[in-house]
Amino acid sequence: MLPTPPFVQPYEQSKLRLEKSTSLAHTNNFIRKVKYLIQLNFDNELFDASYLARQVHLSVSQLNRKVFNTLN
Repeated sequence: MLPTPPFVQPYEQSKLRLEKSTSLAHTNNFIRKVKYLIQLNFDNELFDASYLARQVHLSVSQLNRKVFNTLN
């Protein structure tokens, strides 16, 4: 197996950093949206997990999983 040329390594590292920052930005946007929806509906007695899940276009189990994985 041939060694990786030195100019390839920085590109791969920068690509990895970009993917992580993009993923982090997506996660932050998701949390901001969930937080906004909770604040907006705080006084709504009909507001529940299924309503929130519909607003973020997920099932309740997907919403639970995503929030749990994001916060841990």
